[in-house]
Amino acid sequence: MNNFFHSPVMLYILAVLLVLVFFLPDLIGPVPAILCGAAVIGFAFYIYNLWCREEPGAADRKNRARGDEYGSGEAANDQIKPYKKLEKPMLLELLRKRRSIRKFTGQKIEEEKLDILIEAALRSPSSRGLNPWEFVVVTDSETIGELARSKTHGSSFLAGAPLAIVVCADPAKSDVWIEDTSIASLLLHLCAADLGLGSCWIQIRKRQHDEKTGSETYVKNILGLKPDMTVEAIVAIGYSAEEKPGRGDDTLLYERISYEKYGNRR
Repeated sequence: MNNFFHSPVMLYILAVLLVLVFFLPDLIGPVPAILCGAAVIGFAFYIYNLWCREEPGAADRKNRARGDEYGSGEAANDQIKPYKKLEKPMLLELLRKRRSIRKFTGQKIEEEKLDILIEAALRSPSSRGLNPWEFVVVTDSETIGELARSKTHGSSFLAGAPLAIVVCADPAKSDVWIEDTSIASLLLHLCAADLGLGSCWIQIRKRQHDEKTGSETYVKNILGLKPDMTVEAIVAIGYSAEEKPGRGDDTLLYERISYEKYGNRR
């Protein structure tokens, strides 16, 4: 019955009844005509309110119509009811494909991308908001070549990178400067990957330039850092000249995961 009230036929019936109201006084007299007219008008309001409410099954029909508009399958479902599905974890997708890159093309990094990298580093979280880190952005190839000799091994590949960001800190500002600079370095890696760039971490703290000079001292002399500053790492960044597939699921060390208490596995 509800479907009948929602049908176009009901509109035609209402139209006929309303027209008849004008002729009722001549046919049945004024008083009965007024009563009949009131009944017809009341019935018209009832139909109007019924039409204003959602017709049973109308929502499904609307969703089907939208499905036709957006196409069928999962794409349509995403458009109709996005809250029903977990949104795609973009960061996890980035982690799945990111690899350390040590070979770079000669292409320079655009100024816009460099600005984004700098902003990412400056947005790095810091314990108590003390922000003990500082960053030295190096694009000069000669200086990068000198920085590439900062360690006895593991830094030479930096010579081929168009960009080196040296992550430094003032230890007097925070006792957890190592953690803060490490977080900032990681954000640089992730941001670089998000921009389509390759990157690799070069550890400087507690490393040696040669038998007599530590890597930190060597880097501080090249960059003119203050004596009380320290250097955590150098992040080499550039357009990748090598293709590396992401790590497979079989490489994930799930046996290192405990639940509630150490040693409890699933």
